[in-house]
Amino acid sequence: MRELASHQAGVSRFLLLLIGLPFWLPFYVVGLIKERRAMAAFAGEQSSALVTVDKPGREIALAWVKQHSERYPHGQYDKRFSRLERRFDRLVQQHREDSR
Repeated sequence: MRELASHQAGVSRFLLLLIGLPFWLPFYVVGLIKERRAMAAFAGEQSSALVTVDKPGREIALAWVKQHSERYPHGQYDKRFSRLERRFDRLVQQHREDSR
């Protein structure tokens, strides 16, 4: 009996996700685009201030984490920090190539 209820709950959860996905996905994508634009603007501002730094992506990521401490409660020790650092490295490279 318990196995049948578990199966029914899984199927209903899947159907709810399938029905709600078309409504939820556009809001998620718009939020993601806004965050990426904010990150690009932040990286552009910060990279112009950093002239001679070995790892500008790391410095900018630390500043971003400090500014958004509610999303990164563990700071530089957050498991998403390395991905954020790589993202800022790419943004700094793009900004420097565009400014040439």
